[in-house]
Amino acid sequence: MINHLSVSQVKLYLLCPLKYFYRYIARLPAPPPSEVTLGRSIHAALETNFRQKVASQQDLPLAHVTDAFSDIWEQEAKETAFDEGEKPGQSKDEGIKILGVYHPTVSPTIQPKAVEQPFELTFANVPYTFKGKIDLEDVQDRIIDHKTTKRAPTSEQVKQDLQLTAYSMAHQVTQGQPESSLRLDVAVRTKTPKILH
Repeated sequence: MINHLSVSQVKLYLLCPLKYFYRYIARLPAPPPSEVTLGRSIHAALETNFRQKVASQQDLPLAHVTDAFSDIWEQEAKETAFDEGEKPGQSKDEGIKILGVYHPTVSPTIQPKAVEQPFELTFANVPYTFKGKIDLEDVQDRIIDHKTTKRAPTSEQVKQDLQLTAYSMAHQVTQGQPESSLRLDVAVRTKTPKILH
C-alpha cells in the first residue's frame, strides 16, 4: 500500500498508469536507463559542492566535483540498462563536460542556504503524505532545481513543471511564506553542453 506520494510517482502515473503500477504497486525492479544515471550522478556531484558551500561559502575545485561525479557514476552504472551499442564511457565523459561548463560559470553565482531539504506534507482527509526534497534554496530564498536533458524545455514546459510547483508549495507550507523565485537550471546534452536558466 502507498503511504506517500512524490513528484516522481505523480509524473510516472501521468505518463503511464501501467508503468506506475509495476514500479510502485507491484514493486518490480527496473534498472534505470543511462540518461537517468547521468542525471543522478550530475545532481549528486552538484550536491557535493553546494552542501559544503552552505558553511564554507566557497566552491570546491572542479576536479573535486568531477571526482565526486565519477565515483557516483561508477557505482550507478553497474545497475544501469545501457542501450545496445551505447558506450558507457561516452556518457560518463558527457557528464564531466557538463560539469566543466556548469561549475565554473553557474556555481559561483549561487550561495546556497539549504541543499536537498526534505519535506513531508499532510492533507486533511487524505491517508498519505506528499514527500520530496528541494534541490537547492539560496540565501535570496530562490529555489533552484537541476535537470539534465537532451533537448531544451519550452517555456510552457517550464511553467507547467510539477517539480517546481511542488517545491513552491512545500516552501510555502514549511516556511510560512513564498519563495522569492523559482529557477530551473537545465544542462542540455549537446556536443558542447549548454546550461539554461
